[in-house]
Amino acid sequence: MKCRLLALSALLVASWVADVSAPAVCLAQDAVAPKQATAEQAGPQPLGQPSALDQVENWISRNVDAADQNGTVAVPEPRQQSGLTREADLAQVDWGAGKITSFGVSEISGADLNPARAEALAIRKATLQARKQLQDAVFGLALDGRHLVGEELTAQQRTELLGKLQNSPISRQTEPDGAGGARIEVQAEVSLRGAMAEALIPPSVAFQSRIPPTIDLTTDVSGAGATDVDQLEYRQSMAELGAFTGLVVDARGFDAAPALLPVVAGPDGKAAFGPFLAPRSLVLEQGLAVYAHSPQDAAARSRAGGTPLVVRVLAVSGPQRADLVISAADAELVRMLFRSEGMADRCPAVIVMD
Repeated sequence: MKCRLLALSALLVASWVADVSAPAVCLAQDAVAPKQATAEQAGPQPLGQPSALDQVENWISRNVDAADQNGTVAVPEPRQQSGLTREADLAQVDWGAGKITSFGVSEISGADLNPARAEALAIRKATLQARKQLQDAVFGLALDGRHLVGEELTAQQRTELLGKLQNSPISRQTEPDGAGGARIEVQAEVSLRGAMAEALIPPSVAFQSRIPPTIDLTTDVSGAGATDVDQLEYRQSMAELGAFTGLVVDARGFDAAPALLPVVAGPDGKAAFGPFLAPRSLVLEQGLAVYAHSPQDAAARSRAGGTPLVVRVLAVSGPQRADLVISAADAELVRMLFRSEGMADRCPAVIVMD
């Protein structure tokens, strides 16, 4: 049985490596726009000046793989969602996998006299649209319950981030409309981990300070949450013994929203969980917490383990609705959990939302 499990693990790893290493078709945004007239309509060209059609062909040869220039480029099949997703306009944020995907659409008329030029312009238009949607989605991310990413960036950080987004990898597909025209869809994607997370999270955030901040709660939860004494004593014993494998914060039913750096606090506003516990390097690579629809989701179980401490949210706080309030007893349990050896360094936390 052990050998079979090892073999299965190796097969899954090999499939994952093959999936993530597949090359993306990248189109440069700064392509030279062809002239409005075709080569035949424009008349003689100045010596050494390429015709409009030549410009289009040169642009395609520089930016599209040779194997894809004579046919459609299929958009890769979407991977199975590994956690909570949120959609806005033509963008989707997968908070489980830590990535944002955006889309752009353009159409080609079958009546165009220069199909190659029309296709190049349509690709460029859809690419600009996809990357604009990506930019709006990134700047609109909640940093925590009180701030958006776009509000916390300096002018220089904003410029650097725009540069990364304008060079994001894209893929495209072309769907003929049956009348000589076509519909072009471009998909842009960016990870919320690694270098992108470094650009999104301000350097001023006090990671692993071990000093819990106190946040101003925008809701009153005093006296909320009845306590089962027997259950509380049992959970305290489990926490003291280090028997919990992680943390699951159940925020279902509260219209809560995900954030890059969520804070979980008691009724007094004193944080029990947040970036003050975790190393910055770990948060950049895997996120402060995984967001999921259910504690049974694969992403949730992988992060928090088989026997996590489960606490129930009593209210949400902040204009972004991303800071979560739990009972005083549960807040103390969370503090006990993260005093366990190595727990804060691994940060095995999951937040469950509708």
